[in-house]
Amino acid sequence: ARSSSQINLAWTASTDNIAVTGYQVFRAGVQVGTPTTALYADTGLTASTTYSYTVKAKDAAGNVSPASTAARATTQAALTTTTPAPNQIQVCTPEDLNDVRNNLSGNYIQTCDIDLSGYANWVPIAPNVDTPFAGTYDGNGKRITNLKITGTSPSITWTSSGTGGLFDNSKGTIKNVTLTNVYISGVSENIGALVGHLTPGGKITHSSASGQIIETSASWSGPP
Repeated sequence: ARSSSQINLAWTASTDNIAVTGYQVFRAGVQVGTPTTALYADTGLTASTTYSYTVKAKDAAGNVSPASTAARATTQAALTTTTPAPNQIQVCTPEDLNDVRNNLSGNYIQTCDIDLSGYANWVPIAPNVDTPFAGTYDGNGKRITNLKITGTSPSITWTSSGTGGLFDNSKGTIKNVTLTNVYISGVSENIGALVGHLTPGGKITHSSASGQIIETSASWSGPP
């Protein structure tokens, strides 16, 4: 495993006729650690940088083995996030995200990863065509996982567009949102993981979604 500032190393434990007592870990030829097991976490590294490592084993008699074959690893890129502005509403929990429906013109910024598995059947935000989401939602590079919508959402009425997604109708700006493990089934007419129906003026930028969507045909009751 690795991060933008850490590389975790693991190797096959050494054996010899005298008990191995520890190891010497070298980064680019410079010793950086002396673990007693075949694991080492190298921290304080620079993001997006490749490092080369070798390991030597040491036994109880003070004997040191030759260096291992060099192994290379690269740290991840640093995460880019935005510090919330004073006028932005922070979204950090599933409940915060659900509350977006109560202020459809708000300026939101997501500050935490959010797991929606506690919502067995998510009701899309802004289900009514006449009152779409009109604010700004900045996902800020954070993730929203386990969005699930099954059957005909209770939000769908004759005045709605019959859409499925995190948002139903939007004429606002939605950006930097990442949805993973989406499952939407049985929601009719317009459908999308992030937004079902983008009305004129609406924008979605720098966003992505992965998962499964199963669309069924529309079935309505109400005025023609």
